[in-house]
Amino acid sequence: MTHWPLFASLLAASAVAQGSHPQPSPPGDDHVAHSGYDVRAFKPVDSDIIGSDGFLAAHPDQRFRLLGMEARRGGREEEAREYFRRAARYADKLSQGALGEMYWLGEGGGQDRALAYAWMDLAAERGARILLAHRERYWLQLSEDERSRAIAEGERIYTE
Repeated sequence: MTHWPLFASLLAASAVAQGSHPQPSPPGDDHVAHSGYDVRAFKPVDSDIIGSDGFLAAHPDQRFRLLGMEARRGGREEEAREYFRRAARYADKLSQGALGEMYWLGEGGGQDRALAYAWMDLAAERGARILLAHRERYWLQLSEDERSRAIAEGERIYTE
């Protein structure tokens, strides 16, 4: 298993902030069990809200990001990539960045550096410094052909 320091730390911080570690469900399953939530970082009322089916049903970006994190921790990288892709479609910047990182490293499927750049570019659009730094690092390592393809992939992803 490849260690990805950027998103391991960002996603872990996200889990602590949200106080949750949901039990994984298959990608097609719409129900998420919440019995595994670690809610020590929250007031009892907050943890009840954040851990509720209703909250995560209303926040599919967070639900899918958490499922992606759990799948990643469990070594189910292909499943993690799919969950991050689902969260990314809801404009979840950490999931977009995690997806870019997985494409860059070839985790959960084939390596695709152009697609990795496109996802990282979208993740960095709000100006988060760490995401911008990774985007620029990726760009510097791309060949001219990969850069052309990254631009085309980015247009497709932004349209979606």
